[in-house]
Amino acid sequence: MDWHFRQERQMIGSRLALCESCFGNPKCWDETCKCYRIKRQSQSLSEGEIVTEEEVKRLRDHLEKWIPKQMSLWGAKLEASDRAGKLIEINMCINWGRQRNGCGHPRCEAWLFFEDKEYGSRSAYGVGTAGGCGYDLRSAAMQDALNFNPRKGDCAEARVAKSMARASLDRFVIEHGETLWNEYGIEMTPFPHLSISAKGSGVFTNLFRKIGFKSYREFPVNDYLIDYRETDKGSDVYHVIRKDRI
Repeated sequence: MDWHFRQERQMIGSRLALCESCFGNPKCWDETCKCYRIKRQSQSLSEGEIVTEEEVKRLRDHLEKWIPKQMSLWGAKLEASDRAGKLIEINMCINWGRQRNGCGHPRCEAWLFFEDKEYGSRSAYGVGTAGGCGYDLRSAAMQDALNFNPRKGDCAEARVAKSMARASLDRFVIEHGETLWNEYGIEMTPFPHLSISAKGSGVFTNLFRKIGFKSYREFPVNDYLIDYRETDKGSDVYHVIRKDRI
């Protein structure tokens, strides 16, 4: 994770330094277009590219505010995954409606169950939706639900449970190693985590062997099984469960 943000800081810092050396520099002034232009090629900027005061400010904010904020956010997520309870099972249900533009409108409800030192096990409930057209709505709604983002009206206990569920899912991805990390549904930066939005639900279901089916290939996840039903209308159902719970 540190490597990712170190690379980001180096790239943005280099771009900012070049822009700062250009903006306000008479040698970089283009009298015809009344603007400042980059006079030399760099890794992140092309020769002749316009530099504005707003761009300099944006880069400075990115370097001094956005990157530290993201480092703190992802660092907290990684620490939470170290303390998280082990994933037990995931249940998802997608109900389909119809948008005015004619495209489907999925609403996904997700329940994630995980081990808990205090209560033995615990669960969290998340809701996700997806709108528009031109991309895979089903997987977008699934990812939105599995993010377990706090919603208006959530009580303190529900917010805590959602945070623990996100951490448990992160732990699941991290602990399953490179075999899982190499899958399309996993984003590697700044650390491995589930990222299936708009990639197709098969990116998620193909991680596990389906209950009742013979193993015809090696699956990225061998200690969990899946059962699911997808339809053209009505509702879709997904159930992922750890083998020792069957």
